[in-house]
Amino acid sequence: MKRILLTILLTTGILIPVFALPSSVYAVDVFQACSEVGGASGTQACKAAGEGTTSNPIVEILKVVLEILSIVVGIASVVGVILGGIKFITSNGEPSSVKSARDTVLYSLIGAVVVIFAQAIVAFVLDTIQ
Repeated sequence: MKRILLTILLTTGILIPVFALPSSVYAVDVFQACSEVGGASGTQACKAAGEGTTSNPIVEILKVVLEILSIVVGIASVVGVILGGIKFITSNGEPSSVKSARDTVLYSLIGAVVVIFAQAIVAFVLDTIQ
C-alpha cells in the first residue's frame, strides 16, 4: 500500500508541471507594440494578451468557479491531513484508531491528487472551447 501511494505521489509530482505549464510562452512587450497602429496587433502574442479578442463569459465564469472549488478542496485536504495526524498521535497504538487515522490521511491525499488532475483536465477543455 505504501509503494502504491508513493508511486502515485511521485508520478503526480512529475506530471503536474507538464499540465500546469502553458503550451506557448510569449515575451513581455514593454513598448506596447500591440496597441500601435500598424504594429504587431495581429500577432499571436497580442491575441494571447487579450487585445482584439473576445472571450466567452461562460468560460471565464467556469474558470473562476474551478479556481474557487480547487482552493476549497485544497484547504479541506490540508485540514484532513492535519486531523488524521492528530488522530494518529492520540490513538495510543490502538489498532482501530490507527487505521482510522491512516485512512483519513490517505483519503485526504487521494482527494487532493484527484482534484489536481480534474483541474488540469477541465482547464484543458475550457481552453480548447475558448
